[in-house]
Amino acid sequence: MFTLIDQATATGAHVAVRCDMPYRAFHCYVDGTSSPNADVSVEVSNHKDGPWVEMHAFNTLNSSSAADVYNITAPFRYVRGNVTGVSGNGEKVTLTMETNG
Repeated sequence: MFTLIDQATATGAHVAVRCDMPYRAFHCYVDGTSSPNADVSVEVSNHKDGPWVEMHAFNTLNSSSAADVYNITAPFRYVRGNVTGVSGNGEKVTLTMETNG
């Protein structure tokens, strides 16, 4: 498992990870003290420095702990997480990626 975003509290793109496996599952978690809301993009590219294409957008909201899952088969070599919006009180955004053959 790869951690693409680790308890981020602010917006912004995170470090790109190379992944040669085509099957990927993304898990987005948001923890906060009151009604956390986060928008997180899974972005892909064939080059470490981009250009980046949004493959999926997560929107988790209105829960003290929210989670969502997205599965893809994609030939792109690099993937990164991008927190595009965060609101609430004390929320922490985590995005992980699992691969399989």
